[in-house]
Order: sequence, then C-alpha cells, then structure tokens
Amino acid sequence: MGFVRTNAVAFLALFVALGGTSYAAVQLPKNSVTSQQVKNGSLLRKDFKTGQVPAGARGPQGLRGVPGAAGAPGEPGLPGLQGEPGRSALTTLEAGETVRGYVGGDFHTPAAGSDWRAVASFPIPGSSAPGTVYIDGVTPGETCAGTALVPTAPVDTLCVYPQGAANPFLGGASHTAFAPTKFGFYVTWSPTSVGDTYFSGTYAYTQAAL
Repeated sequence: MGFVRTNAVAFLALFVALGGTSYAAVQLPKNSVTSQQVKNGSLLRKDFKTGQVPAGARGPQGLRGVPGAAGAPGEPGLPGLQGEPGRSALTTLEAGETVRGYVGGDFHTPAAGSDWRAVASFPIPGSSAPGTVYIDGVTPGETCAGTALVPTAPVDTLCVYPQGAANPFLGGASHTAFAPTKFGFYVTWSPTSVGDTYFSGTYAYTQAAL
C-alpha cells in the first residue's frame, strides 16, 4: 500500500511539472521574439502598425475620367438697384454743361450787299442766353480753344468754328454771330457779289452758373 501511494505522488509531481512546462511555452515574455527568430515572409502587412512599413513608389497617373453631366441651372440672381434718372432733353442746361452742333446755309443771292443768315437751335435749351459769342478766327479777341472737329467753349460762351464759307470768304469781320435767346443763335453775313453764298461750321456752348 505504501508503494502505491508513493507511485501516485510521483505521477502527480510529473504531471504538474509537464503542465507547468506547457504553460510557460504559451506565455512568452514581451519583446522576447526578435527579428532573427522571425521567418522571412511569415508576417503580413496587418501585423504592423501604421507608419512602420514604408510606402511604395507612386504609381502612374490614371486615365482622365469622362466629364460629368451638366449641373442644374442656378437660381436667378437678385434684381439690381434702380439706376439714377436719365438726363431729359426737356430740362435746361445745368451749370458747366456743354451742347454742341452744326450750323450752316447755302443760298443764291440776287444782289450784293444783302443780308443772309444761318440759324441753329440748341439741342437742349440753355438756362440763360450765352454771355459772349465768338466766331473762331473771325471775331476779334475771341478765346475759343477748340476746333471744328472738336468744338469746345469757355463757361458762358458760344464758340462757332467755321468749316467753309464763300461770298464772302472768311476773314476780318466777314461774319458775325448773335445769340439773343437761350434756345439758339444765328450767323449773318453780306455777300459781295451776285451768285452762290454759303457758310458752314460747328459750335459749342457751355452754360454758366446762375
């Protein structure tokens, strides 16, 4: 009986020893496996943390995709602000505003020394009649600085720029301009002989402050 008990104890000790050895083989200490003990090709990408495996070379650019369908039309924009009222031709000139136009007439005179005139109306009435009237190159002391193609006038002044004249030709006091009202003016002259007589030109009038 003592022999059996002794053998039972021996077998139990052997079983515990073997069981302990098996448990030790499963519970490996942390970092106990080194790279020398890992078989090449046995690890997968999922076995590594992000950033531990270097990225591969960038692949070639893919083909351009097909254009997408046109988008839906956008919503209508908000209405713009209302503009300022326009300038009415029925309103008289304001201070500093300039009107420009053409004046001329071509006639047949039966006698020398008669009186002829070419009349012009301002496209916009002045607030007052011109204070001074000049014919460029004809009226003594004139201060007009424009041309027949680009007529200009100082403030409160009407400047007439001749383009052509005959019977009489331009010079001296051959022609005179009058502007008795705020609505327009006229150019007058006296032919020196029987036959054709004419005058043509452009003008500019700049309204003075009232």
